[in-house]
Amino acid sequence: MVVYIEYLIIDNFFLTYFICELTYFISRRKKNRKRMIITSTLATIGAFIYPFCASNFVLAYTLKAVAWIILCLILFVKKQSFFSSSLIFLLNTMLVGGVLTFISTLSSQQVDVIGGQVNFSFPIGVIVVAGYVITFVVKCVYTVIFRNRGSEDLVRTVKVGINGTTLHLKGFMDTGNRLVDCKSGLPVVIVKASAIIRAFSPATFASLIEKGRGDCISYTTVTGGVNKIMLIYPDFFTMEGKKENIDVAIGVSFSGFYGDYDVILHPSFN
Repeated sequence: MVVYIEYLIIDNFFLTYFICELTYFISRRKKNRKRMIITSTLATIGAFIYPFCASNFVLAYTLKAVAWIILCLILFVKKQSFFSSSLIFLLNTMLVGGVLTFISTLSSQQVDVIGGQVNFSFPIGVIVVAGYVITFVVKCVYTVIFRNRGSEDLVRTVKVGINGTTLHLKGFMDTGNRLVDCKSGLPVVIVKASAIIRAFSPATFASLIEKGRGDCISYTTVTGGVNKIMLIYPDFFTMEGKKENIDVAIGVSFSGFYGDYDVILHPSFN
């Protein structure tokens, strides 16, 4: 029983942690290690309860559904695209658990395939390593198939007119950007401040910011904090693939963002 408990704690904690990390990766969310550790700990505690309910099919899957909801709330509350991220978490859990269960059935005919229990005759740590390998492979496949293949569809060249000057920038279509300017009702695109600064003198840029003082929008960060970004209303905004001018508000990001592009586009433009 001592060995079983060791398996139960180590395997469940690390496998849940890997699944959380994989979910953040696929849903393009910044990893929050604190949330991942809390989620993995609760999932491990739940693994001690499950054996007492395994004989009752309805109760067992009710427990799994409740656990999924609670874990998703911990991982994604106050984050954008909560429901899609929760679905990705569920699918990743089914994928990793399903592969490990299949591997277990190859070495034991007594494995509970329906319940998703794995073979504990493996040396301790083997399941953890196997889970890590599976998540690593899924990341690689996702990167090759979806990100690399779809990069051309997500990247757009944009022209922005600000204070009589036209900026030629590289934009990225981000489905996670749902910002809307409450004052004007316009969708908000995020532009790196550095991309605007290099097109103007410091004095001109300062005057642009001064004109927009008071016009800003609040957004929630991945850590749950609330930040504000200054808004600029451009003379015009055109995007590759769109002939007409698009009415937008520009949010100036002084902190920048990851990627070799200057603009985070709004998904409504697609």
